[in-house]
Amino acid sequence: MISFTSILFLGGIRGILSTFAEFFLIFIFLLAVLVNSVVFTIESKKYLRLLKEADKLSKLDYLSFFIALLAIFIAVF
Repeated sequence: MISFTSILFLGGIRGILSTFAEFFLIFIFLLAVLVNSVVFTIESKKYLRLLKEADKLSKLDYLSFFIALLAIFIAVF
């Protein structure tokens, strides 16, 4: 009968390090997604402020802008 300690012994340090490396990569990926979403929020607020200042834009321009923002949001996630 194979116990957990024998599996750990057979895997050794390499198995433990690879497990920590996988968790580290997952953490880095989630951190990148978080930073990307924060930057996207800041940029979209900046562009919305610019759109509100420009009074020559028609409703079609607003619609195309929001469709582009939606496409970027879908591409990010």
